[in-house]
Amino acid sequence: MTGKLFLIYLDTIAPFLTLLVFAVRMRLVLKERVLSLLFLYLLVQLVLNGTANLFSSQRINSHPFFHLNIFLSFFLVTEVYRSLLPSRHGLIGWLRVAYVGATALNLLTGGSIYRFNSFGFSVASLLVMALSLLYFLQVIREPTQEGLSRQPRFWINVGFFTYFTTSFFVFITYDYFTRKGIKVGYLWRFHNVMLTLLCTYLITGLLCSRSDRKY
Repeated sequence: MTGKLFLIYLDTIAPFLTLLVFAVRMRLVLKERVLSLLFLYLLVQLVLNGTANLFSSQRINSHPFFHLNIFLSFFLVTEVYRSLLPSRHGLIGWLRVAYVGATALNLLTGGSIYRFNSFGFSVASLLVMALSLLYFLQVIREPTQEGLSRQPRFWINVGFFTYFTTSFFVFITYDYFTRKGIKVGYLWRFHNVMLTLLCTYLITGLLCSRSDRKY
């Protein structure tokens, strides 16, 4: 496998390896709601990215799988933040409504699940960025005696902030580069590297989790 091909399939390889690590601590994963949601999120990445890669290799339109991926991912990630930000349930509900509305508007104004349009992807990334910043603000306002490096929620949030921030810039530049005739393959490979970094942060959060910790 060449380096370029490896980077293309990294969006499947990284979630698969991360799921193996989660499987080792499955008893804890099943016990803690946040970890269970993360397991489902990783499973979505593995199945839908893997299927999209398979379709692309056969030159079959794989865009519907990308649309389904970001839709499911957004709702799973916001469900994680319902646990990380218990006082923000109302806001998270409105953000979900805003995302569904933006997605529907995009489809009604010429968008298609068979064509990649970065608008919905950018909106989802921007909203998750906002939630991750709110969590950082919560950490500042409500410091704990336990060090941040030992808090699984902190690592989970760092992972989502890093991934969705970089994804936002990848998605907002995608359409521009496409219209200019600039090749965008390297954008996806960079995206896959950032997804791998997210997986690394999620593993860190899992490894510093304890069975007696309250999520």
